[in-house]
Amino acid sequence: MEVTKWMVHVCVFLVTGIVHSQIVTQTDLNNIADKLEIKVDVIRNSDNGSVHLFKVTFNNKASQSLSGYNWKIYFYSFFIVEPSHILSEDGLYTKPEGYTLPNVNLKLMHENGCLFSMSPTTEFIGLLHNEKREITFSAALWAISKTDFPPNWYMTADGLNARVISSTKAEFVGEFTSEKQWKRKKTDKYDPYSTSVRYQRYKTTNSNVQQKVVLPTPKEITNQDSTKILDISGNVTIVHSGLDKEASFITDKYNFHIGNTASSSGVNIYLSINNSISSTEGYTLSVNPSAKWVTIGGKTNTGVFYGVQSLLSLLSRGNSIPQIEIRDEPRFGFRGMYVDVARNFISKTVLEKLMDAMAMYKLNKLHIHLADDEGWRVEINGLPELTEVMYKLNKLHFPLADDEGWRVEINGLPELTQVMYKLNKLHLHLPDDGDLRAEDNDLPELTLIMYKLNKLHLHLSDEKGWRVEVNGLSELTQVNYKLNKLHLHLPDDDGWRVEVNGLPELTQIMYKLNILHLHLSDDKGWRVEANGLPELTEVGSKRCHSEKDYVCLIPQLGSGPDNTTSGSGFYSIQEYKDILRYAKKRHIEVIPEIDMPGHARAAIIAMEARYRKHNNKILPKLSSTD
Repeated sequence: MEVTKWMVHVCVFLVTGIVHSQIVTQTDLNNIADKLEIKVDVIRNSDNGSVHLFKVTFNNKASQSLSGYNWKIYFYSFFIVEPSHILSEDGLYTKPEGYTLPNVNLKLMHENGCLFSMSPTTEFIGLLHNEKREITFSAALWAISKTDFPPNWYMTADGLNARVISSTKAEFVGEFTSEKQWKRKKTDKYDPYSTSVRYQRYKTTNSNVQQKVVLPTPKEITNQDSTKILDISGNVTIVHSGLDKEASFITDKYNFHIGNTASSSGVNIYLSINNSISSTEGYTLSVNPSAKWVTIGGKTNTGVFYGVQSLLSLLSRGNSIPQIEIRDEPRFGFRGMYVDVARNFISKTVLEKLMDAMAMYKLNKLHIHLADDEGWRVEINGLPELTEVMYKLNKLHFPLADDEGWRVEINGLPELTQVMYKLNKLHLHLPDDGDLRAEDNDLPELTLIMYKLNKLHLHLSDEKGWRVEVNGLSELTQVNYKLNKLHLHLPDDDGWRVEVNGLPELTQIMYKLNILHLHLSDDKGWRVEANGLPELTEVGSKRCHSEKDYVCLIPQLGSGPDNTTSGSGFYSIQEYKDILRYAKKRHIEVIPEIDMPGHARAAIIAMEARYRKHNNKILPKLSSTD
């Protein structure tokens, strides 16, 4: 895409008067933010899909004029606005001086990410009460949906608190009524469905289609007879052995009794393991109204759980179940759901509701994007330090170094603070100035070795046992290091596990968090709080407007100027454990993800805050050779 081909179109403001008074008080700013009406309309997308035009209409309904030079309006765009003017000649970055819109006397600035601002120049003419003005902008690529224009534009003035412009909180983007608005380029075949098109596409002529009794549809349904009904409104006993969690999903919803023996008078629901079922997640379900029983058998507890979900699906229609036999197994082993809480945070309660729905539909993988450029969302325990780039979960910290080598920091062994791994082999770098330290402590096996590395102690082992088995360190065989693997045993009462990618020498670790893959960090922010490293969540989990770039992350994706929206938030250690337990009970495998290092902006900002907080002593600046 050539920058020189991008065009800018600007409508001339109607000059009705010159007003130079500034926005002085918070009341003035609040009044304008509450009463300034802003509407956005897409004008057209270009034939080749390289640029689109959109119009912003300002209508000042406030009792005072929008005048002076000390204010800014911040807005969001997923696409570079005025690319032919605001981009550098090579198109790799935006010009720091911005671009002054001719005849409009507003300066357009790209702040960062998708955040832009417009502010008046000294030639700006005030927008009077009840006055309306329009500006037409060009932007890269296309805009074909209202969601291409994030909400919560906001306004600032010198020395005052930022305020959201009320008219942008909800519907402020005009309708798409013509092809030039919704087609991305000349060859685009997309057209939005009209009501008649929708009807034609989804109508059915078969009135005898049998209603689905279970979703997702089981692999095989036989012996179904809706005239034969099992009434479960009376005495019902759930009989099982070792399947308490699976049985509890029924008793949580229905007042059924759990017993070790069957009832002679009421209805019995039998839960059991059936090793003859071939699929690990497979199950059978049989309803026999005449014998007054329901049987659910699964190859594993997971299979029984899915059989219970199918029973609950049958029970959702009332207190009666038709005669039916079901044999079911998953068509796909990976049945997942992806949730991005880094960009838009959701509470633990909402996430648990999602997992309830996942369980109902027999989904078994929850991929949580926990950290991105926009935020870090999970508290992590026991991390006193964080260097340039980190991968940390619970008591394990892996910062990755530069091209000269890998660096691993393990917290949980407090003194084990620096081990360098070269790109192709493991190598323990010891200083040459006599800083090697050893201490016996009456342990004949030398189970306490103290290395001093850059004034940091490397505590490799103590009387409680060896902590590290290092591959490729033949020099350390005298202290009983194993040569075939690197093993870090980091226990937790719930068995935290960490899988580390990008360090091939660490493949023996392969700990997993219930095989939950969470996207924990990206440029948009950190989503994990670390005890001893509060900045990750104090700064990295919050978005707000601030003149100081180390107080919070800048607003993104329509999050607004304060930290009360979904742009801010994180899961505490306890909440995260609760999420894991909740998922495990529903046989959901959680996949935590931290987007590193390409999207580590939130971590970097958090560490800049830590650097400043500790008088620039905690994180020394690195030279080009570090």
